[in-house]
Amino acid sequence: MKFLATEYMATGEGVTICLMVTNDRQAEQLFRERFGDYFTIGLQELEQDNMLKNYKAYIPNIVKKHVKEEKPGYFIWSGEFHKNLS
Repeated sequence: MKFLATEYMATGEGVTICLMVTNDRQAEQLFRERFGDYFTIGLQELEQDNMLKNYKAYIPNIVKKHVKEEKPGYFIWSGEFHKNLS
């Protein structure tokens, strides 16, 4: 399973967090297709524990459950969070 994350922050533009959990071999390519080249800058592949700890508020419980049970078959989940207080 691959755990991908990137965070973009800029004055006046807020913060955008892009996440993906998948067992696809082409995870980085899928991330780029989903979020675009711009949000792929700074992409990190995290260990499972770090991803679930650092982004637990953004990952739905059904995804956490699937990851912990390590069910076979193809799996992909992605999510994007954006907040701007300007």
